[in-house]
This record gives sequence, structure tokens and C-alpha cells, in this order.
Amino acid sequence: MANTSPATENLSDNTKMHFVRFKVRLAELLTTDIILSLATFFMFSPAKIDELRHAKNSPGQLMVSLMEERGQIKPNDISPLLIALDKLELHGLRTTLHRIFQGSEDKTCLFVRYLKTFYKQLYSKIHPIAYIREQVYCVNDLFVEGGIEMHGRYNKGRKRPLEGCRMEAVTLKSYRDVFNNDIISSKRILLEGDPGYGKSTFALQASYDWCIASDSSPLKGVDIFILLPLRLLGDILSICLAIKLILMPGESKLTEEDIMEILINSRCVVMILDGYDEYPNKNIFDQSEMMKVIAGNMFADFKVITCTRSAYLPNNLDVETVKVRLTGFDNNARDEYIRRAVAVNNNQAARRINDLLTKSPVLSDICQVPLFCVMFVHISNEEESVVSFASVTSLFSHILTCFYEHMRTKPGRDRQPNDLCIIPDYPKLNKLLFEALTGNNQQIVWQKNDFKNNVGDVCYNELIAIGILIEDDILKVNYKPGMAAVPFFQQTTVVRFYHKLFAEWYAASYLSKCAGRMFPLWLRNKFEKINPVNLQFVFRFACGLNKKASSRIIKYLKETEDGQYFASLCIFEQVGEADEVVAIVKDLLIGGVIMRSTDSRLLQRSKIQILDIAAKSDIRIPCVSLELCSPTVDESGLNLILHSGLSLSILSSLQKLWISDINNRRLTNEEFATILTYSSQCTNLKELRCRGTCQRVNLPGEPELDARVNCLVHFAIIIANVAGKKDLVSPKHPRKVQQQVRKAHLMRERTEEVQGSVAEAIDEIAGSISHEANIQVRTYIY
Repeated sequence: MANTSPATENLSDNTKMHFVRFKVRLAELLTTDIILSLATFFMFSPAKIDELRHAKNSPGQLMVSLMEERGQIKPNDISPLLIALDKLELHGLRTTLHRIFQGSEDKTCLFVRYLKTFYKQLYSKIHPIAYIREQVYCVNDLFVEGGIEMHGRYNKGRKRPLEGCRMEAVTLKSYRDVFNNDIISSKRILLEGDPGYGKSTFALQASYDWCIASDSSPLKGVDIFILLPLRLLGDILSICLAIKLILMPGESKLTEEDIMEILINSRCVVMILDGYDEYPNKNIFDQSEMMKVIAGNMFADFKVITCTRSAYLPNNLDVETVKVRLTGFDNNARDEYIRRAVAVNNNQAARRINDLLTKSPVLSDICQVPLFCVMFVHISNEEESVVSFASVTSLFSHILTCFYEHMRTKPGRDRQPNDLCIIPDYPKLNKLLFEALTGNNQQIVWQKNDFKNNVGDVCYNELIAIGILIEDDILKVNYKPGMAAVPFFQQTTVVRFYHKLFAEWYAASYLSKCAGRMFPLWLRNKFEKINPVNLQFVFRFACGLNKKASSRIIKYLKETEDGQYFASLCIFEQVGEADEVVAIVKDLLIGGVIMRSTDSRLLQRSKIQILDIAAKSDIRIPCVSLELCSPTVDESGLNLILHSGLSLSILSSLQKLWISDINNRRLTNEEFATILTYSSQCTNLKELRCRGTCQRVNLPGEPELDARVNCLVHFAIIIANVAGKKDLVSPKHPRKVQQQVRKAHLMRERTEEVQGSVAEAIDEIAGSISHEANIQVRTYIY
């Protein structure tokens, strides 16, 4: 941007400064589309227009400089620009710029500017590894699309209407789909994910999109974007007060009333409430405006996304709320992150890191959690001597060692007694975190002084120094005694861990010591405090840290309901080599795997993790049987979504897939075709059996016949992969289907005409699938 020009030489300093500020605001408000429209209107040369179109850094500033050079904006006249905006029908921008130039920027523009300044401070200072403070990234440089799926009724254009209370999973193509009203029309969205799955990163990327007004983002047309970190609100119950105190700068003159007026008069507002699980006032439904917003009782026309851990879902959701779940990194997302973040234009480094990930089946599985993947990738890039890991415990132990070693090698730091230990042992810290995580109300935030007094100065200062513990300033409302409730605000400092997984590590250290020496009855009481669904890594880390504790924990888990498969995951923590993991998985899969709708979420997730490990290690999976799980296939065709919301990815080593009883619901031609598509990509699959009531096999032009089919047909389908084979193995006759069909005979007589039509309909669906996938399909109707 030009600093001086003939037009500014004879102007006062105040006028010059005012013009400089105007140019800065103008550059911020110009989007790429507006820049190109103005360039065309002002008849810029094709070369200049092309330069503007491909400008990577600050195209707005470049456009402002060009307009100043051409005299279209001057310190005392911007009428050419205002005329152009009028002709282009950009009346809102024209009015805004006119007010700014006159020195009377309206409150809405000022509010938006403050918001964008605050968000930029957040999204432009990302540290993938807490202890490497010198490596700072913009969120857009690191953000990679992970898995994301939707459960709810407002899935326009994606799937057929949902029936009853059934919430089918629909895979979204991008995080931007969450903000697209053509895909999710509901005004209330609950974004959930387990720890480390990227909920806060999702929110930061959305704020980046809004600030730069990306042409490809549905947030481009949003007037106001609010991102509130709920953990910082303390006792603040008013949402406008929270916005004023958290998002506005200290010099802001905007009042709560101004903010409310701006919000209710804006055409389109999007609000993200991040960290519901850390919100201190989540139980005050009748007083907290944040809770009223979540429930749809306030700002009903705003699009509101509430982010939370899967274990802490709000109870007062609006009835129209759509649930969206982050499901983690697949192999493609992991590869993209490696190439974008650490191995830019370095194929050799990318291959080395990928080889490390694929050597260990357990490591490959755990790196579906984005946080684990990010930490491992960056540490592997920093240290070329890193080897692969056979367990989650060995991986996390190495990560912690890197944190401590980085602190110890800082210039000017004196050696400490604890430096002799790779990872220092702090018994008081371990006990505090175990009790905090396993209490009735799980605690993940502490008052700074309370935490420091509990763990000691040395421990506290060390955790802060290595970046594991983070200090946050929050606002507390205090009332002067004896006065009429006149609130004033006081900052107080709280502490939280860089991520909950670090807290789980220290809690596991306490458990491993207890499990290694306590009497069984006392120990069982400790075990029963731990919910493995929410705290699975406390058990897994404890097993990896202490062999004696591991045997006691695994014995306990095997005795619990649905604990058998989760106990197997804990066994992996004691193995030393990847080959030992493979041997354990082979034993677990000898009889195949049965997944039932009645299985707990923990049991289903444990089974899926073991199946994933088997597929990635090329271990033969004899059979997977899904009983009453009502599976559907996502749009990519790569994931079989169970009724629980968990997904089964492509299992390349699977031999047989049995889907038993499609839960007495209507199976459409499209659904049947997607099941075939999924099955065809399991490259070693020899048999697919679908058993159940096929309530709708559509027969075009034959409505009466179709109605009869809906009542009568049970079917079994055998699919055999024959790629590279000459002969097709004949399938066995499924006897149980015959028994079900005999019952159907009592209801309605089935004719040969119906039987033939159904077979023809199924063959027509399967034909196109088998043609593309090089498989043969044989259909049997009974």
C-alpha cells in the first residue's frame, strides 16, 4: 500500500492518518468477488485483473494501492469508488465505507471489526505441539477434513426422510456442510466428538472462513459470527455481557444493549458455543442465557452450533436439534496432514512417517484420533530416530519424554533433581487427577491457587514450563455485601491440561500403583469408579505402566458386562512387539465377530477397533455378523454405519458378512445397492448374506405386486468375489431363512409370479454393482 503520494503531500497529519485508517478498513472489507467486480468496472488491464485474482497475500491491500494510484480514492474524495459500488448494487458496502470515510463508522461495522481482530489472534497462533512454541501456524495451514457424520431429520437432498425416532447416519463431505442450509436446515446443531477429535479446531477454521469471506464457504454471507469459548465465562450468565467481556477489546464503548441490538437486527447470525462440557453453569437452565440459546428459547432464528465431548451431551436440547459427530482421521486425512504440515514438498519424509505409522497396527488405529496423529507426526518429523510403537502407552510415554527433554535442554535452565527421571513421578498430582476424573462430577478445570497448593510449586512450575498445563483468565461476578446486587467483575486464573489425555496419563499412574499393591476388595472399589467409555485410556495406560496392575485390571474387565473385547485392547499395552499384537488378534477372531444392537457402545467400539487392527495387519477375519444393527452405508460407500452411530470401515481381509434381520423396516433398492457397493470393496469377501424382511423391493409399474412382495419376501444373497478366479464356489443353502419364510406363508400365499419378480428386481440392482466391481451375484428367494 502506498505510503505517500502527491495527493497527500499538503494535507494535515490528522487527515493523512484518517486516510491510512480508512485504507486499512477498506482492504479488510473487500472480498475477492468485489475486488474483481471493481477491477472490471474501473477497466483494469487483464494482467492486473489476473494479478488480483491470484494474489495469495492481502489482495485487498493490493486493490487499495491500485485504486489510490489511479485516483479512485483520495484523502478528501472517494466518490469514484462510491459510484462504482452503487452501479454494482453493493449498497450495503457503499453505506459502510461512506460512514467510515466520514469518521462515523456505525456500531455494527465496529462490532464486526472487533470480532475479526479477536478471532485472528486465535486462529493465527496454533501450536500443534505445546512445547515447540517457536512453531506457529495459521489454522488454515494445518486444517484437514476428518470424518464427519450427521444424525437427524434435517438432511435435505442427502437421504430419504427418516422414519419414526430412527436417526440414520449420513456422512458429510466437508465441515462446511454443517453451515450449509441446503444440507442442514435446522437452526440447532450439536457437534460432538471424543477428546482429541478436533472440535475446537473445527470452530477456529470456521472463524477463519468467516473472517476472510472465502468464496467457497457458506459463511461468506453471514453478517455476524460469534465464537464463545464457554470455559472462560465463569459466572457470566448474560450472553451479550459474555460477548462484551470476552470478545470485545478493552477500549470498546459498545454496551450490552448495543450488542443485543446489533444481533437482533442482523440478517444472518451464526453462533458457536465451544466447550459445553467445560461450561461451569450448564446446570442453571433457568438463569443462564447460554443454556436458553442451546434449548432454542433464545435467538431461535440464529444458527447455533454447540460443541461438546460425546460423554457430556446437554439434556435440554431443542427438539429440532441435529447431531453431528466428528469421527477422526482416515488414511487419506492422515496423509494429507503429513504433507501439509510437516513434509511439504518432501516425499521422502512423508514416506518415512507413513512407514512408522503402518508398522504398528495399534499405532495406526490410535492415530485415527487427530490429536494423537498430529503429535506423532510432528515429533517424528523433529526426530528422525523415532521408531514405531507397539502400544498406546509406549507412544504417549515417548510424547511426554519429548515434552520434558525439550524443557531440560532450553538455554539458561539449571539442572533439577527430577531431571534424572525421564518422566518425573508426582504422587500428589497423580492422586488429585484420579479423584478429579473419577468423581461424580468430573473435574477438568481448577482454580490456580488450589491446584498449586495440592501438587506443590515444583510440580506446578514444571507442568507450566513444558506446556502440559495451561492458565486461563476467566471472569467472576462478585457482589458487595450489604449493597443492592450491583455486580462487578474480577479476573481469576484457572488451570486446565493442554488436553484431557494428559490428565488421564497421570490418573493412570496413580491407578497402576494402586492396582499393583492394594487388596482386591479395595482395588475393586477403585476400578468401579472408572467408566471405560469415557476414560478408556486410564485403564489402557495403567496396564502399560505396570505388569502386575495389568493382570488385575484385565481380570476385572473380563468379569464386567461387555468387558471382554475392551480387556483385549488393554492386553495390547503389555506387548513389546507388533507381532505379539497380531497373534492376540488372530486368537480373538477365530470364531468371527458378532455385533448385536443390544451391545453397549463400549463393546461395539472395542470390537470395531480390533477388526480395524486385523484389516490393517492383513489378518483373516472369518465372519462378521450384524444382528439387528440396522446398518446403512454412507455416501462414500466406504463405511457401514450401525444404528449406534459407530461405523465399520472397509475390511479388506473379511471373508463373510452376515446382516441379520434389517429390523423390520423398509429396505429400498438404493440401500440394497449401497450394501452391495460396500461389500464389493472388501476385496477378500466371499459371501454376503442379508436375512430379514424385505418390506419394499420396488417393482416399477406393478403396485399391486409390490404390495404383496412387501408382506412376503425374505431373502438371502450370496456374493462371491471372482476377480482372478475361474470358478465360483457354490453357496450353502441358508436354513434359517426357510423357517422364517414358512411363517410368512401362513400370512399370505406367495405365487411364482411374485417370486420371479422379486428375483428379477434384486438381480437388476445387483447387476450394475457386480459389473463395476468384478463380482458375481447369485440370488435365492424362498
